[in-house]
Amino acid sequence: MKKIIYIPLILFLLATVPYAAENEVALKIEKVITSQFNAFQEENLSLAYSFAAPEIKRRYPSAELFGQMVKNGYSDIWDSKSHTFEDLKLKGDIAYQIVTVFSDDNIINNYIYTLYNYYGEWVIAGVMRYRPDNLDA
Repeated sequence: MKKIIYIPLILFLLATVPYAAENEVALKIEKVITSQFNAFQEENLSLAYSFAAPEIKRRYPSAELFGQMVKNGYSDIWDSKSHTFEDLKLKGDIAYQIVTVFSDDNIINNYIYTLYNYYGEWVIAGVMRYRPDNLDA
């Protein structure tokens, strides 16, 4: 009889551990993205730049160039009023986070943020605008 009790308990624990780990990663990813949004709001380019992956930093070798790129190419992110997190897809140390951005001009856009774990820290490797109605389920 004891074996019957242990088996469901073991199965429950095996299912709970990956969910808890994934939830912890999701919170870290949300914190990185939100911190970058906050840095843009404060126009703290050095802080915003600190969340960028090395590839982004090679392409934009200064915080000022990086900030100019965001301001010109992603003005709704630069001037965001708020944002929400939608689906997160994890593939090992790579994450794809869907973020809905609400700009100061009341424009709503959706983005896919690509992040990866770089020496224990999640960094933003890319941002791509997309329309949800174009995605296959």
